[in-house]
Amino acid sequence: MISKKISPKALMSLKTFKEYLKQFFGDEADSFAHHYFRVIDKDNSGNINFAEFLLYLSNESDPNIFCKIRLMFELFDIDGDGRIEKKEMAEIFKIALKMTEEDKEDGLAAHKLTQKLFEDYDKGKEFLTQNEFTDMFLENRILFKNFPVLSSSLFTESEARGSSQEYISKS
Repeated sequence: MISKKISPKALMSLKTFKEYLKQFFGDEADSFAHHYFRVIDKDNSGNINFAEFLLYLSNESDPNIFCKIRLMFELFDIDGDGRIEKKEMAEIFKIALKMTEEDKEDGLAAHKLTQKLFEDYDKGKEFLTQNEFTDMFLENRILFKNFPVLSSSLFTESEARGSSQEYISKS
């Protein structure tokens, strides 16, 4: 368990970060933690320092949708090259959909969702730029409702009830 005493000089390891996330998301947090950790550990030190953790908390609670989209882009851009490839998107969706129990077929829904999004938003390059990702998010916010970095206040009541399956089924 994370100590209730917080020190500005303290460092949080991936193991401790997983424990922190488990408080909110249970055992499913384990598979997602290293991706969030990667986004938060801005200096790539292998630890989250106090300033990085505060920045994460601040960004997580920021009502600005573009701030949240930037965080989501960083989450999906696993290799940090400034673009999102199909395999990166499928990996993140597979974890997220498993956490929300929308993918009971071991990644099949994540694969279908990724394929559909790339058909609709990729301009023939086999990757999405930050601008394409932003457009995709703004037009289909329902897809991201189950990501912990996003606040439920970003969604209308009908969006909060929707699922990724609805998007996959759209023609």
